[in-house]
This record gives sequence, structure tokens and C-alpha cells, in this order.
Amino acid sequence: IGGGMAFTFLKARGVEIGNSLVDSTMINKAKNILNRARGKINLLFPTDVVCAKTTDNTNNIKVYNINDIPTNIRGLDIGPNTIKQFSEIISKSGTIFWNGPMGVFEIESFHHGTKGIANIISDLIDRNVTTIVGGGDSVAAINQFSSFDKFSHVSSGGGASLELLTGNPLPSIYALEL
Repeated sequence: IGGGMAFTFLKARGVEIGNSLVDSTMINKAKNILNRARGKINLLFPTDVVCAKTTDNTNNIKVYNINDIPTNIRGLDIGPNTIKQFSEIISKSGTIFWNGPMGVFEIESFHHGTKGIANIISDLIDRNVTTIVGGGDSVAAINQFSSFDKFSHVSSGGGASLELLTGNPLPSIYALEL
């Protein structure tokens, strides 16, 4: 789990995340997910992050260990160790479902995580790995760093894709089934 979503989960685990993006309305849900996953599923989180005070302040960018983010700093991309760790696991997988960028990829200083993950996933097409991408930001990242023909399926409906995976009915699919 990377990108902005990671900080909500990390906050739910009690990690100090500095001034990083967090959805405070989802902290209890993240805690529930973490508790349900404990001992059953290995959830992987960033071990390092690229940080700055703001996205506009690209002069003072620094990589921090996930446990050492200062209070006035914001995590804006996964760090090089996390890119490597995530890439190793992705390269051993038979199916990939990618929803959401790893950082503020629209800004070059913070695009390395998303670019790295896009590249490792797109390289798997030659090994017949199923690679599914959902979400408008992920689609934009593919447009920027790769091409659609390098993925098995690409959808701009990220939230809808996640709803479908959780077993919830989608109104448009339901209507087609009638």
C-alpha cells in the first residue's frame, strides 16, 4: 500500500506521519482492516518516503525512514528502498491489481515511485502476468510513463473496481443483468 492511502493506514498503526495526507474519516476502517489482516495477509507499507514541506518547495527534498518523518514535513512519494521492495514482490506475482499512484507523480520531483511501479508492472506483460489497473490517476500515470498495451486491462473506474472486488454490486452491472 503506497501513496496517500498508505499514510491513513500508517496513522492507524500509530506511526507519526508528519504533515502527510491522511483521510481521518477512514482511520477506524483502516484499523479494522489491519486487525482482520493480522496473521492472515501480509500488508506491505513504505519503509521510506520522499518528503518536502510542500509540493511547491522542491529545493529541500529529502528521503526519510517511515518512522522518522518530521512533524512539519509531508510524504510525497515512496522512497528508493520502497520502490525496490515493492518491485521485487510485484515481479514475483501472477496477478497485479494497481489502484492509485505512489506519490504526487504530476511533479517530476515526486514521480519516481509511480514511474518505477508503472515500469515494473508494464514489464510483466511479456511473462503473461495479468495486470489490471483501475483509477483515473493511475490511467494518467500510464499515459505519462508507459502505454496501455503493456497492461491486461485499464479502467478509469478505480473506486468502482475496488467495490467490485469487495463483492459489492455495481449499479450499472446490476442494470445490465436485469
